[in-house]
Amino acid sequence: APPTTPPRGAFLSLGQRSTGQGLDLVFMKGEPERDHRRTDVSKGGEHQFLYFAVADAFLRDPKGPVQIEVEYLDQGTGPFGLDYDSTDESAPIKGAFKSAPRADRTNTGDWNTHVFVLTDARLANREHQGADFRLVAGKDDLRVRRVEVRAVGGQRSLG
Repeated sequence: APPTTPPRGAFLSLGQRSTGQGLDLVFMKGEPERDHRRTDVSKGGEHQFLYFAVADAFLRDPKGPVQIEVEYLDQGTGPFGLDYDSTDESAPIKGAFKSAPRADRTNTGDWNTHVFVLTDARLANREHQGADFRLVAGKDDLRVRRVEVRAVGGQRSLG
């Protein structure tokens, strides 16, 4: 279903043919399905992730908080997460893979939205193949229909 409001940041609608602006899948792109992409946890390793890159012209080294909004199918009961390129040097690989608090799933079968709020995002392309963040499936496959990244407050976005 199309969004009810226009995007306020970089976005990507996923599926057989992904479309968007300022956001791209760059590594471990998941399994394309009609209107979404899914991880393949059963294969193990990197198949539990979906990697995204934000166009540098949109947002790099933000000066304030960043929101990453994920539209996902609430299937399974295991939480899913987001690892992101941060300024926190104590996080894995000098901050390139910091984990945000996990999002719970309750197996309703509905499409839900979760917003990750990142106060220390760096987004300087330091994850695999230039990615800025990755979604982490956890124990259950993650099915994602749409992702949007936006600066919070007075930061400049796409322009």
